[in-house]
Amino acid sequence: MSGVTIRAVPRRVVDFGGLITNLTEDLVLADRVDVRHWLELTMLVQVHVHSLLNGAGTITIGAFNQSLSSEDPDVTFVGATAVGSLTLDSFTGSPAYAAVPLSPIADVGDMVRLVASATRTQSGTLNATISVNISAKNG
Repeated sequence: MSGVTIRAVPRRVVDFGGLITNLTEDLVLADRVDVRHWLELTMLVQVHVHSLLNGAGTITIGAFNQSLSSEDPDVTFVGATAVGSLTLDSFTGSPAYAAVPLSPIADVGDMVRLVASATRTQSGTLNATISVNISAKNG
């Protein structure tokens, strides 16, 4: 079984400090990650540190199917539902590591978009330092 690790998101801080209570905000972490030649995909999320122990909200790291149109390559189509996601909250360890299968593989297109989505439930800091890789294998 051959495979490769795709370095999709190097270590970075996602900070949703300005998010208002009861709202959600999305932040694109990586766009047009090429996964077209692989039969098995796993999103590897490393949480280096986070501030979610205060119960201020959640941060979800999601992978969404993404494709382009040959007629208009500037138009990007993104799936409405994540093909894999991990939610960080007050129960998530710090540091933490998770492997999230992206499946079913038939629903994953030629590319994926990685998004951090935060929802604030109360006041407090709402950030995390993360990195994301994709393990891609031929089955």
